[in-house]
Amino acid sequence: MAYIINMEDDLKYWLAFSRINQIGPARLIRLQKYFTNLKIAWEALPEEYLAAGLDQRTVDHLIMEKKSIDPDELLMELERHHIGVCLFSDKNYPPLLKEIYDPPAILYYRGKIINEGITLAIVGTRKISPYGTQLVKDIIPPLCQYNFITVSGLALGVDALVHQETLAVGGKTIAVLGNGLDDANLYPSSNRYLAKKIIDNGGSIISEYPPGTMPLKQHFPRRNRIISGLSQGVLIIEGDIESGSLITAAAALEQNREVMAIPGSIYSSNSAGPNELIKRGAHLIRNHHDIIEIFDLKEISQTNHSSEPTDPQQKLIWQILATEPMEIDEIIRQTGLPAATVNTQISIMELNKKIRKMTNGKIAKN
Repeated sequence: MAYIINMEDDLKYWLAFSRINQIGPARLIRLQKYFTNLKIAWEALPEEYLAAGLDQRTVDHLIMEKKSIDPDELLMELERHHIGVCLFSDKNYPPLLKEIYDPPAILYYRGKIINEGITLAIVGTRKISPYGTQLVKDIIPPLCQYNFITVSGLALGVDALVHQETLAVGGKTIAVLGNGLDDANLYPSSNRYLAKKIIDNGGSIISEYPPGTMPLKQHFPRRNRIISGLSQGVLIIEGDIESGSLITAAAALEQNREVMAIPGSIYSSNSAGPNELIKRGAHLIRNHHDIIEIFDLKEISQTNHSSEPTDPQQKLIWQILATEPMEIDEIIRQTGLPAATVNTQISIMELNKKIRKMTNGKIAKN
């Protein structure tokens, strides 16, 4: 589904319509097309909504709900909670997430939207075992040396440990939540300090749900498609057959992402999920070397650092950087390559020590 957003529309009306359950992305697009911008749509009369193609039941619900929604208050609410908003049309909207079938029209976030590095979702059971704990502790540090950005769900167990171990070695991590990002609804509440550390260390917490949204059970399967959608691959550490981790893996398959799983004992229910995924064809992962190989990084890391890259896309970036350090947006503009491609190639070149990131955020040749 493609979202068409008129940049003249006022953000507060996008926020306002997003609070009305009956108005999903498809109907929002219909209103935007008919009224040309959402300010006019918000102020429309019932008969105008019917003319725009909404059914009577939806119009009745919309008129009733509008009475309790103040678009200006929604903007102030975001400011109070230090929450940012990223629309589908914004240039910093995650390019990988744009590729999925039903990307969120609006992303709420605290921290920084990260569109660089190789993103890897690592998820698993809340009832993590000593085996699972050791797996996370062993696999995260070397992956962070390869500039992987970890993505998980902030849940207890595997998810929280993934975030913690990434931060412990100076890496960046993204937490995707199934609730609002205001402090009152941050879930689980025991991980509020961890969420703050993620933000303070250059990562982000993200949700498609507006402030004030409670962590309802039905939100988390929807949340899982965003975890996989943000990532180039998904690794399942532990989880039983009914685990939400397998929902994430299923979403990853639909999104054409790499699906990986770490095997375990046939006598452990925690390993039933990963073992089943491997049986169905997921990559069997024994250590970080297997992941590096899947992403074609092992051979690249052994090349001569001082020589010009042989990959055509890397070579183009290398030549552009020959004159002076540049911000990544300028590199994207001059190469004409997709943002996701430039970010991935820069991560590989940085890993191979052909380029470096300066303290001011610019990219420079080594």
